[in-house]
Amino acid sequence: MDDLKNLIERVMAEKDWSLTVLARRSGLSTSTLHSWKSGDRATGSRGPSPDKLRQLAEGAGLPVAQVFEAAGRHIPAPMDDEDERQFLH
Repeated sequence: MDDLKNLIERVMAEKDWSLTVLARRSGLSTSTLHSWKSGDRATGSRGPSPDKLRQLAEGAGLPVAQVFEAAGRHIPAPMDDEDERQFLH
């Protein structure tokens, strides 16, 4: 299974995207993706936030569960918009 670094590298290779393109498509900064790709802050309990992981999944066209798993994060149960907003704050 991919870790977040490998997942990002694989997406970029398969889609022939630069880090800048992946950042633009996901709405994340290139510096954020660069730090994840270099292995900084990519795993553990203080890893990437759920909202940023969802952005990456959407921008890369990947299942959210796959991105959360690669980041070593627990996959959250489905929430309605209000529950998710409260959880993220």
